[in-house]
Amino acid sequence: MSSALIENQQAATAADILKINPFVQVETQAFTDSKTTIAIRGFEPANGYLSGHAVDGIRVEFLDPISLEDKERVEVWSGLTSFLYGPTNVGGLINYVYKRPTETPLASMTIGDYGGLAGYVHGDFGGPIDKDGQFYYRLNIVGQDGNTEIDGQRVVREIVTGALDWHANENLKMGILLSHEYQDTIGVIPVWLAAVNPNGTLAYNYNTVPNPYKTFTDSFNTTPIETDKAEWNAVWKLNEIFTYRTAFYFSNNYYYSNIIATNQNIDNFGNYDRAEQRASGLDTMVFAGYSLFDASFNT
Repeated sequence: MSSALIENQQAATAADILKINPFVQVETQAFTDSKTTIAIRGFEPANGYLSGHAVDGIRVEFLDPISLEDKERVEVWSGLTSFLYGPTNVGGLINYVYKRPTETPLASMTIGDYGGLAGYVHGDFGGPIDKDGQFYYRLNIVGQDGNTEIDGQRVVREIVTGALDWHANENLKMGILLSHEYQDTIGVIPVWLAAVNPNGTLAYNYNTVPNPYKTFTDSFNTTPIETDKAEWNAVWKLNEIFTYRTAFYFSNNYYYSNIIATNQNIDNFGNYDRAEQRASGLDTMVFAGYSLFDASFNT
């Protein structure tokens, strides 16, 4: 799914673009609890939202939040490509490709609304740095703040992603990428559970569905997340047959302390119980990478 499709869909999160892919089923929206839970061809990726994702071909975990303004494209690997990343990817993998530096000058400013009053500003800049054509850059800056189409919900996002490429010669290219992202959803959509009898059957024949345009939670139900990412990659064409590719990825994800609501639908009239729990802060670090030799030859 290309950048043109992402822009035409005015997609901000992974769920916005994946919901129109015929291979993917979006089970949990991004602003439910900041996590985008998916299934590919009916199979959940290994460990649900924690795996089943790759960044620039690097298998990673703890990827949320997944924003798209700084992504060039989103790839759904549902064939042999996903098998290269382990036998547990029965349905496939999702690969998010960052925007890379451009060889021609680029300057773009977009002002819009993601729904409700969720206004945003997005700047996308790139081009060569020196006259010799060895260094190129790309910079994406995003700011969003405002209410969504869901009554009582507000989303705040800040993204700064910069990339620098060095073309040492026609056979050797290296690049680095740094990204900082902050996201907070105020008025998180709760997780709904149905009341179940001891024998496992539903306690009621539910005829009502919670209004999707209401949060059914309080303003203090939030999911603030701050993420810092760094990536280094190199491509070295040794000769007409062999190419060496390597990349390393690091991210530090800090999930702030928050309060999560779980609602239980108890009757057909819309009455429900609510349970709330406080989750302590979680700080995670992810290290990932690959080192590959490619051989290209005529058969």
